Amino acid sequence: MGVWGTAIFSDDTACDIRDEYSALLISGISDEEAEEALLKGYESLNGTWDEPVVWLALAFCEWKKGRLSERVKKRAIEIIDSGEDLQHWNESSSAKECRQREKELQKLKARLESPMPERRPVRKPTVDRVPWKAGDLLAYKIMDHDIPYPEYTGKFVLLRVLKILKIGNPVSKYLGEEYKNERALLGYYNWSGGEVPDPKIVNHLSYEIISEDNDPIFGKSSHTCISLGSMTKKELKAREIYVIDHDPSYETSLPDFFDTRFNKYFWVHFHTLDITLSLALARLGHKP
Repeated sequence: MGVWGTAIFSDDTACDIRDEYSALLISGISDEEAEEALLKGYESLNGTWDEPVVWLALAFCEWKKGRLSERVKKRAIEIIDSGEDLQHWNESSSAKECRQREKELQKLKARLESPMPERRPVRKPTVDRVPWKAGDLLAYKIMDHDIPYPEYTGKFVLLRVLKILKIGNPVSKYLGEEYKNERALLGYYNWSGGEVPDPKIVNHLSYEIISEDNDPIFGKSSHTCISLGSMTKKELKAREIYVIDHDPSYETSLPDFFDTRFNKYFWVHFHTLDITLSLALARLGHKP
């Protein structure tokens, strides 16, 4: 379980419940069937620290969508009043975090005991899409200043879109392939410059290791590619990324240089990508 805060949905399990409940409703089944299917799908968590999270998150979702059943409302309030959810927090968190969690639980209880919003149709979920194709050559500008080597901010690098990855999620589990999120698997050319280059330059360039690690436990490892995703339209608009060429051969095969096995690349967002690229440029001796 991943938990990053005291709010009801600062928790991976709660977020999955929210996404799956919406997906079940969108699929066309009744409110009662959606509730039953979700609770049955999470039966394996009964008796664990995650069981209260399931009921609390489901109660929040049902109330917000005007569908709160008496069964779920009763169980959620029972969990709040009995301290069942707080027991885990008392054992694993600070006193301050426990107080904050208690406040969140009381806010949820007040919500559940208040009149529900009007029952409305459920909107289709947002799906992450990548605006490129396998084989696209990207001139990508490092824009963040909060990176290990800020002297590379403003530099362009060349990245090749190797694959468009389709990543399953709680929504696609119920609604199918078209609801899988997309991520771009990228390869890195050993080049940097102050302007967008002529795309023909790649004929004289080689691919390079994009990241190297030296973990005290697992030892040295390297990555030939990196996965970029979860990009909003606003973030994309704020970035300088230009498609300067396309090589269709990447749609069917990749150079032997790349190891695209799942455990051989890591996932990044724009900021993490800028950090990774600045480290690569410094390691390879590129001039600022």
